Amino acid sequence: MAAKLFDPGAGRQRVDRYELMGEIASGGMATVYLARLTGMGGFQRFVAMKRLHPHLASEKEFVEMFLDEARIAATLIHSNIVQVYDIGSSDGQYFFSMEFLHGKDARQVNGKLASKGRRLPMEHALFIVMGVAAGLHYAHERTANGKPLNIVHRDISPQNLVISFEGVVKVVDFGIAKAELRETKTQSGTIKGKFAYMSPEQCIATNVDRRTDVFALGVIAHELLTGKRLFKRPSPYETYQAVLECNVPPPSKENHELDPALDPFDVAGKYLMRLMVKRMGTALNPQTLVYQSQKLKVRALRVVEAVENLVGVRPGGPKLVVNVRADSLEDIVRHTGRRLALGLTAAASVLASGLTATSTVVAEWVPIIFGVVAGLLTLGLVIDLLRGR
Repeated sequence: MAAKLFDPGAGRQRVDRYELMGEIASGGMATVYLARLTGMGGFQRFVAMKRLHPHLASEKEFVEMFLDEARIAATLIHSNIVQVYDIGSSDGQYFFSMEFLHGKDARQVNGKLASKGRRLPMEHALFIVMGVAAGLHYAHERTANGKPLNIVHRDISPQNLVISFEGVVKVVDFGIAKAELRETKTQSGTIKGKFAYMSPEQCIATNVDRRTDVFALGVIAHELLTGKRLFKRPSPYETYQAVLECNVPPPSKENHELDPALDPFDVAGKYLMRLMVKRMGTALNPQTLVYQSQKLKVRALRVVEAVENLVGVRPGGPKLVVNVRADSLEDIVRHTGRRLALGLTAAASVLASGLTATSTVVAEWVPIIFGVVAGLLTLGLVIDLLRGR
């Protein structure tokens, strides 16, 4: 998330303990800022602050919706979900702070690739999907006092999936999430979300559950694998109809570089069943992960070559430079070097040798190993994009 920085000479606004450094994004309900938290002994921490628009601060419904988002997100502590730190009000304005993510969302990454006539390699696409799946599964399984919270994000889309420069995929924006702990309840018949990533049941405003998020993740998986929009049409109505019809071509038909043998086991296909009762009931399926890992292990020996093509091999070790100004990708991170390739070789070796069995133990370790390799692969891809290759 890059911020448009405010002019220091004009003075920067303070909100409670935070100094606002710049604006990241603004929507109909709130604005997200880059903020700095300072303390004794030179302590400082950069965070993202979401602040409710001042003209909505007197509207009880909007205030409750805003606080609901913060409360839901604060219950979720997972490496694939953005972390909320603090919530408060200052001079009658409501805000909450969360981790500032150095990276770009999936829509921006896909857009950059499309502008260059490229698409994500299958390995990259699947690793990103698995990261999102892990975060969603955690949220879906979350309980409080032994009772399920029944959290449903309802707005899983590329804009809400941030790929950090550390190679971690984060699910963000639980603003319209459904959960038992919400103070505000969605009225029956109200449609929430983006049409191109809605499930059929969402489009007709019927009851939703975790399988709604599973469907949206399937749409994203299909688009990452093929480089093409699945349901997006020229008009909202046509998009709406395309979702309801739910005609999903096998990914290998849209991307001839994909192995057709993978289609029956395709993550997107398992997630994109039109009827909820036929759809995969969980975002994270260990059997699917094991199968995918076994199919991917044959490519492990090509990983180092891919990284060298993306990153380039230069003398010296990897160097990470974080610039808080964050005016561009190059200002945020620069990684170079052979050590990244060597690190990926080790991870690839684990992937190639440790996933040959299909035991329960292996299934439990698959997401962890995927996370390690995903981080390195995705980092290489983002670096390649920022260098304009």
